[in-house]
Amino acid sequence: MSKANLIFKECFWAILCISVILLNGCKLPELIKAKPAVARDKPLIEVSTTKEVPPVEEEDKAKKEIPPVEEDKTKTDKPAVNKDKPSVKESKEKEAPPADKGSGYLSKGSPLGLGLVVIDGDEEVSVFEKIKILETRLKALKNEMRIKTEKSNKKLADLQAAKEVVEKNFADTKERLEKENKDLSDKIESLESKQIDLEARAVSAENELNPVKDELLKTQLSEIKAQQELYKLKIENLKQDEEE
Repeated sequence: MSKANLIFKECFWAILCISVILLNGCKLPELIKAKPAVARDKPLIEVSTTKEVPPVEEEDKAKKEIPPVEEDKTKTDKPAVNKDKPSVKESKEKEAPPADKGSGYLSKGSPLGLGLVVIDGDEEVSVFEKIKILETRLKALKNEMRIKTEKSNKKLADLQAAKEVVEKNFADTKERLEKENKDLSDKIESLESKQIDLEARAVSAENELNPVKDELLKTQLSEIKAQQELYKLKIENLKQDEEE
């Protein structure tokens, strides 16, 4: 596997994990957006200002059991208690902490970086827009990796073709040189055999010429001797002529 494919695979898995984390951590904002406007406008803690009305039978029983003085006290105290009830509930409502905007993994405002974009749990963000940005980046990365892969494949094909040409030339040259070497070896062998044959012939010819040379030398020697005898006869004839 090439390095470009490994980088692309790592980016794809990283984007997939980030998308799962974002979708799991932002379910509450989606549920809040899915609710109608009336339901969203309601406070988390409802303040009930209704008075608790006791049953009629219990009220009559209490009236019979309580003396007149105590009954007056209860009558005078009841409105004050009723007036204080809403204030107590309102104070409870004030003391209740407001609901966080984020939820899940981003409920405490932990930032999560997506490249150049930072998602904060305390800010309202559109996760789908971030996913679209990631998809666009992934698509651009895919195109870039595809172009790089095509270029690499083209270069590899060119190198493979050049390698095949070089290997073919090398094989042809090797075959030609081997053939020429074989031809030269055959020629050398034939010349060596001819040389041996000529040397043998020269030796035999020399052996045959030796007796001829001897005969020739003998013939020349006899001719020289004959001439010498002839010169002697001439000298003797000249001496005889002078004496006469």
